[in-house]
Amino acid sequence: MPSEICLRYQEHWTDWIESIQRATPLDIWMLIDPNGRDEPKPRPTIQIPNIPQNHVDVTIKEQVFLHLRLLLAGTETSQWQHQEGGLAKAGALIQATVHPTLYHHLDVKQPIRAWLLSLETSLAPTIEQELARWEKKFDCMTDSPYVEWPANGPELWLREFEEVITRLTRLRSNCTQRWPEKFVSVWESVDGSDSTITYINNVVTVGLTPHLIILCQCCNRLIGDYDRWVQAPRETSH
Repeated sequence: MPSEICLRYQEHWTDWIESIQRATPLDIWMLIDPNGRDEPKPRPTIQIPNIPQNHVDVTIKEQVFLHLRLLLAGTETSQWQHQEGGLAKAGALIQATVHPTLYHHLDVKQPIRAWLLSLETSLAPTIEQELARWEKKFDCMTDSPYVEWPANGPELWLREFEEVITRLTRLRSNCTQRWPEKFVSVWESVDGSDSTITYINNVVTVGLTPHLIILCQCCNRLIGDYDRWVQAPRETSH
């Protein structure tokens, strides 16, 4: 899947590099990962013995050896061509999704990993900046009941909230300890949310944190009820 994210500013870096990784086959990503160590293999140069097949002195053993060497040469050449094709596609994707103001990081004489390292050094946010970014989004998504959100169904909110909590968990944010309470404050006024809210409260009561994936699966049950409920006139929206 091609990346649709354009890299221009620091706030784009995380989403952009992850989109490049998703769009790149794993064996190729390992060769360009700015945090990786694998290197592209050089073009194979296999020496094929010059043994005339019709020569009377050629033994069976020599013929078998020649055949195996030819097979090996073909296999290694095919693998190298796959590698070079994958690297070319990855390079083209990066060039197509980097803003022209950053082209100076894409030196065609350097390997792609050097491009990404140069971009990372210039643009990658610090952990503190990344943490602040996702905590701000967490606060934005949980500062009002869902009934005051646009009437576009809960699917988008749930998907984005799952991503936010996943990021904050990775960054070890204190928000991950507060999200069940904040989730309830958002959803408790939505018809059909009773079973999900009860599940959260029961789990929290015994001193545990609900697993977000399970929670989002539970929330899928809200979609049908919400779609029917949202048809009713509402006094507030934003």
